[in-house]
Parts: sequence; C-alpha cells; structure tokens
Amino acid sequence: MVEIYLNKCLKAYIIILFFRSVRITNISLSETHGAAIDRAKCLYTWGDGSYGQLGEVIDGICPKPKKVMMNV
Repeated sequence: MVEIYLNKCLKAYIIILFFRSVRITNISLSETHGAAIDRAKCLYTWGDGSYGQLGEVIDGICPKPKKVMMNV
C-alpha cells in the first residue's frame, strides 16, 4: 500500500514540475488520466490512454503531460 501511495506521489510531482512554466486555466482529473488547458488554449493530456482517452496522438501510457491540441 505504501508503494502505491509513493508511486502516485511521484507521478503528481512530475506533473507539477511540468506545469511550473505553463499557466493552466482548466484541469480535469480521473483516477487513471488527466487533461489540462493552458492560457494559450493548448490541451495537454497524460496517464493511461489505452482506450484513446488521451487523444489520437497518444495510445498507451503517457507519464508526463503532452500537448495534443491547440486552439481548444
């Protein structure tokens, strides 16, 4: 149980570091994946995209946020 908690904390830390230089205006999170929109209207997704929920660019696991769409 401690290992799972630490793994989730590490993933959250990586995502926070990524967004230090990006101003986020909207964010949506689930247990397995997330999405965020920045001030420039770019969409970022990360997490488990096994069923296409991260956008057509990403298929599978994406541990760090990746820009998948602009002008959203």
